[in-house]
Amino acid sequence: RRAARLPPAEAMRPPMPPSYGGLVARALIAVRQLDEPTRMILRDLTRQPLRSSLSIFGIACALALYIASASSTDNIDRMIDLAFDRAERQDLTVSFVEPRDARALFELARLPGVRRVEPARAVTARLRIGPRVERQALSGALAGADLSRIVDLDGRAITAPGFGVLASASLARKLGLERGAMLDIEIAEGRKPHVRLPVTGIVESALGTPAYLSMQGLNRLMLEGDVVSGALLAVDPLQFDALYARLKDMPMIASVAPRTAAIRGIRATVSENMGMVTLFNTGFAVMIVFGVVYNAGRVMLSERARDLASLRVLGYRRSEVAYMLLGSLAVLTLVALPLGCGLGVGLAWLLMMQFSNDLYTIPFGMRAATAAQGVLVVMAATTATTLLLARRMHRLDLVRVLKTRE
Repeated sequence: RRAARLPPAEAMRPPMPPSYGGLVARALIAVRQLDEPTRMILRDLTRQPLRSSLSIFGIACALALYIASASSTDNIDRMIDLAFDRAERQDLTVSFVEPRDARALFELARLPGVRRVEPARAVTARLRIGPRVERQALSGALAGADLSRIVDLDGRAITAPGFGVLASASLARKLGLERGAMLDIEIAEGRKPHVRLPVTGIVESALGTPAYLSMQGLNRLMLEGDVVSGALLAVDPLQFDALYARLKDMPMIASVAPRTAAIRGIRATVSENMGMVTLFNTGFAVMIVFGVVYNAGRVMLSERARDLASLRVLGYRRSEVAYMLLGSLAVLTLVALPLGCGLGVGLAWLLMMQFSNDLYTIPFGMRAATAAQGVLVVMAATTATTLLLARRMHRLDLVRVLKTRE
């Protein structure tokens, strides 16, 4: 648009020499620690603020793309750590065919390889508040439990209240629950009691939409004694296979679920999906860096080819002349790195919020190593691009470049 508005006579004139005056030039002169080539680099970048800013933003966006993509694996690892290493820490989860007296736990404890046994109790219920209804399991939480605990997204263990319901945040969002709200509960098992209990707490959980009562409170609600519907086992690894096979053959047991199988399934799914996405986004990030840096370098080289050739004729070495051009690209990249890290963290957090749903809540667990890897990828792409530009610059024909333009 600016070129089209130029009058022909003015457009045919030689370009006016660039002005390096102003506040920036005076500020650079005052910095005695800078040598003259570095001052020339900084003056040239500040003379074209829009171009420099867009180049910095392009490199920062490439870094942000890599960080946001690679951090997805970190967030999934954090979710697995919360759900299986801090909350559900049992090696085997045993479900009975029907609820049994708690004395059945002593039978399991006597089996070879069993180190610890904790009770598990859950019932199916219809939870209602106003017009909203949700079919959900009510789980009994045992005070002082070590294998199965209630853990929030910050990794803090939470004790179920002695009275009332502790609801997960995902369940609270679905039903519109708040602390103190009266929850209508219709049990679908046993004597099918129908009660109203207050919501005494809301906790952010990584998986599912659980609702908790104390173990004693759940048994009182069911009008039953000390009854369990399953058991949680800590097992000696050397006897795991033999114990698993024996439990599968016991008629009172409906199912046996190893914790490691669930973790392997989740990790396999994540590796298959996230790994391919990360690979593609890494390639996109490298191409963006190459395009931005190479474009900026080619523009600088075309504009300053005569000046660089003049410096070579005046006796400057190739390395010194290369510093004049490649130093500008290095400054752009170094300024873009912290901006890209900040954008990447923000984009990763936004993606985490978008992918969380009612079945799981992905916590934000990005590692510093992920950002460091992104920085290394961007720096490697920049280095490879600058080497191409340096090769092109060293092949300049000094005689042709220095010819007077007619």
